[in-house]
Amino acid sequence: MMENIDFRRNIALLDRLFPSQQRIRHFLTVKRLIKNWHVLVKMAAMPDQSTTIVLMSGKRVKVKNFNGFLDFWHSEAGQMELLEGLNAAKSIKIDRSRHIISFTYKKRRLRFKYAGLDGMLEATLEWIRTQFFEEQYAWLDAKGTTVVDIGASVGDTAMFFALNGAKEVYGFEIDNSRARLAAQNAKLNGFGNIHIINAGCGKQGFITFGNDHRKVKIESLASIVKRYMLKDAVLKMDCEGCEYYSILNSDDKTLRSFAQIMLEYHHGYRNIEKRLRDAGFRVKHTRPEIFRTENNDGYLGYLYAERMRP
Repeated sequence: MMENIDFRRNIALLDRLFPSQQRIRHFLTVKRLIKNWHVLVKMAAMPDQSTTIVLMSGKRVKVKNFNGFLDFWHSEAGQMELLEGLNAAKSIKIDRSRHIISFTYKKRRLRFKYAGLDGMLEATLEWIRTQFFEEQYAWLDAKGTTVVDIGASVGDTAMFFALNGAKEVYGFEIDNSRARLAAQNAKLNGFGNIHIINAGCGKQGFITFGNDHRKVKIESLASIVKRYMLKDAVLKMDCEGCEYYSILNSDDKTLRSFAQIMLEYHHGYRNIEKRLRDAGFRVKHTRPEIFRTENNDGYLGYLYAERMRP
């Protein structure tokens, strides 16, 4: 599903020499939530040293090292502190027996089902925060349009687009369990215009996916455009690498079926940026951030493309 990319050559030299620094970004994000924020400077210089951070809420949190500090913000307590900083924590109610988080967005009470697995409550709180309270995809103008959501996860972005005026949302999610949750969340909140498809995007065909090695359909961007007769649509992509094949192997007509495209790139931006410019889009991107996993490294960021009229 992903092109063979030398990600180091797929960003500008300056970005390679001076990538966005995750530690600085985290520091700036949480500085306003911490009373004794000066200890973070010391911790950044001596990342293996333990310390106690004092939150504006009055809570004291002991962390073993800088990685422990970063991990705290991905915990339930950390997510609630971040939501408090957005004046959103009071809106959040968690029904642990039914695995449902409820919250208010644009004066509408929403219910969000999460998987009863380790880490999924915390992850779902993070998705709710980034999509609804930080409005990560607010750059896209969904009002009155059809939105194609590649990497729909548990339905958070699809619901965001629907609540911001999308006429129809087609959410593609390759993971079967997440696709089921996305469909349940759409139904739970009465969104008849959200359609969840358990499929990926890339080279047309089938692949085996997940621990159960299920056979999952992969749709090309061209087939999606043709099936839903898309014109002046909006495309959002966060699919862990499928953006490369999908964009680079689509013809101009397919790409220009979208008035706006916003995607998360995972292995640099140069090739996608060039392809979209050649197809007649204005393109900009955020500075890449280095990310590392057990199996792969890369440069992650966001790319924004707006179609120009001929």
